[in-house]
Amino acid sequence: MSHTENYLKTSGEYKLAGVFLGGRSMGSRAAASVMCHTEPDDADDFVRGLICISYPLHHPKQQHKLRDEDL
Repeated sequence: MSHTENYLKTSGEYKLAGVFLGGRSMGSRAAASVMCHTEPDDADDFVRGLICISYPLHHPKQQHKLRDEDL
């Protein structure tokens, strides 16, 4: 379980279940990274998916070098 997932589950401030992580641009890249570091747990469907808007697949000046490893 990632630190982010643990915080969302145990935070007394929010009562969450079945969440989708997401972001725009670098936020979507960060959300994808969190998903990669989240261990699958069949008994717990807390994080159900990922929403990426404008995911930065490459640096603007290095279009030949993809940054899609977390997808």
